[in-house]
Amino acid sequence: MASFPRKTRSVCPVCLKNIPAQLERREDGSVFLSKQCPDHGAFSADVWRGNVDFDTWTQCAQPLGELGTQCPQNCGLCPEHESGTCCVLLEVTKRCDLRCTFCFADGGQQEADLPIEQMKRAIDDICHLCGKPLLQLSGGEPTLRDDLPELVRYAKEAGCSYVQVNTNGLRLARDPEYAQALAKAGLEYVPVISVSFGLEKNPGFQLTVSLIRKLVYGMMYGDLIMWVANQVRPYEVEPGHRVRCVKFKGYKEVD
Repeated sequence: MASFPRKTRSVCPVCLKNIPAQLERREDGSVFLSKQCPDHGAFSADVWRGNVDFDTWTQCAQPLGELGTQCPQNCGLCPEHESGTCCVLLEVTKRCDLRCTFCFADGGQQEADLPIEQMKRAIDDICHLCGKPLLQLSGGEPTLRDDLPELVRYAKEAGCSYVQVNTNGLRLARDPEYAQALAKAGLEYVPVISVSFGLEKNPGFQLTVSLIRKLVYGMMYGDLIMWVANQVRPYEVEPGHRVRCVKFKGYKEVD
């Protein structure tokens, strides 16, 4: 069990001065941050409460030593703040079927995609260097690759803990067989849906009655599955230990 109080650093909410702070635990298990600014007095704020214990989330990490509590006074990554890679973003294409003016990924280029064998070697390197990270396949628009299901399957077999696809969702809505192939390959989450509905001069997106029907059906069906799951399954199998939810397409459980 983690020891409390735990030393850390914070800022004064008034003057934003970097000041010493500490995490403290209440009898109900909730954790709050307390700090004292020499100019503006004492402040506190809740930072953790709920059924999952704080120790479970932090994996009983040890409190920072004297060096760590001086951050960011010391330059660079100090030994007490170094950590392994938990999430890796891998760009699988520069092509895109939209032309969103706000896109920061510089998508829409017509460069040829890298061969799938080269992408597999990149996944091997990621797993070798990072252990079992969460892998996000991104672009451009990754679903423009017909071999994306094979990449998802390979990433899972290589040891990635989770595989996500950052997509605008258009092909998933237009091509149910492709979406099902991704699900069967092991795709678990679609975390980013960014769609333009024609508010731009050249959005590259045509809103049709058929597509609206599919979008509405998808949202209603997804909501129905989530509602039924929440009614018939416990939120936690053992309070404070495991959370259950519904995965992308195929509706498997996450333990």
